[in-house]
Amino acid sequence: MAYIGNQITTTFPSSISVDDATISGNTTIGGTLGVTGATTLSNKLADTNMSTGSIVQIVQTYDNTNEATYTATAFSNITHLDTTITPQVSGSKFLIECTISGAHNDDAYVAFKLFKGSSEVTGATHTAGSPGTGCMFGFTVDRGAGGQVGHHLQTVSSRFLYTHGGDTSTAQTYKIYVSPMRTTTRSFFYNRVGIYNDANQLSGTSSMTIYEIVAWQILHNLY
Repeated sequence: MAYIGNQITTTFPSSISVDDATISGNTTIGGTLGVTGATTLSNKLADTNMSTGSIVQIVQTYDNTNEATYTATAFSNITHLDTTITPQVSGSKFLIECTISGAHNDDAYVAFKLFKGSSEVTGATHTAGSPGTGCMFGFTVDRGAGGQVGHHLQTVSSRFLYTHGGDTSTAQTYKIYVSPMRTTTRSFFYNRVGIYNDANQLSGTSSMTIYEIVAWQILHNLY
């Protein structure tokens, strides 16, 4: 026998060149993995694998073109800000931010509420006692400040972290409703001042931005 009494030694090459390879099991790399071509990670960057506090998607409605006047005592929809989003991750939450510019006439108390579809998101509304009216946010300009109250362009905003409870196949539409005054007719001028006399008068912008957040607790603590 040629190998009787001799030591058999197996030597592996220091480098291997492979044109195509498929690894079906787990692989441990002790050194540095260098990739010179295109790489496909089939699922590790999927939304469901995002790390704690990740924002999965952002949907925004930004309105810098429309103007409108609202006078109803009941809350009515500012349709220009309707925002539709479809959840990408089951169990995520929505951080909903609303920013609105406008003005009012006389002694109005402008109030805004958040709706999902045709239903109010009551968790975003203050539980005001009688005779007050709860809302998500609002504003009023003191006429004692001087000048025409309709000249005062205001920009107000609010945010709410919402447990939407939806699945990943159903779109949801969020809306802002406004009421300039509940007991008598007043006007809210959306994206503009109430009085246009010259080029010094102002128009503004409004928006709704929705962030879908995974493992929301860490991001919530930042606010």
